[in-house]
Amino acid sequence: MIPEIMRRINIKFILFYFILLGYSQISFSQSDNITYFMSVIPQSTYCNPAFLEMTGYSHEEVLHKNPRILKSGKQDLDFYARLWDTISSGHTWQGEIINKTKHDSIYTEYMTITPVINHDGDIINYIAIKVDITEQKKHELEIKQREEQYRSL
Repeated sequence: MIPEIMRRINIKFILFYFILLGYSQISFSQSDNITYFMSVIPQSTYCNPAFLEMTGYSHEEVLHKNPRILKSGKQDLDFYARLWDTISSGHTWQGEIINKTKHDSIYTEYMTITPVINHDGDIINYIAIKVDITEQKKHELEIKQREEQYRSL
């Protein structure tokens, strides 16, 4: 299920202004959504305060680091291969991912990763916009467990 906030985000619109006006003209820093920019290398080039708050990392600890620092080990290699195949071919990837914070706490987020493509058709960056759905997933699990308990009566 796609969180309502992700349905309202028009990624192409955001990217248009991102490219047209440049990083400094758009205030991703004020967004409640976790926002992360990554180069094609891949390494981080920007993350907003929501990202830092969620992960527990500082800007210095994240800047120019590979996003695998968030890897929880909960997804297999095929998951990441499909994700990277999708975005490196110029397509947007959306889905749930389980990551970990600096202090090894596990969290679940719904993420959209969109490649930024220049006028020559080359991917120059990726933008990830994420929503923390950890609490939602906990509630869904509680409901499922209660339903199972009820059915076993």
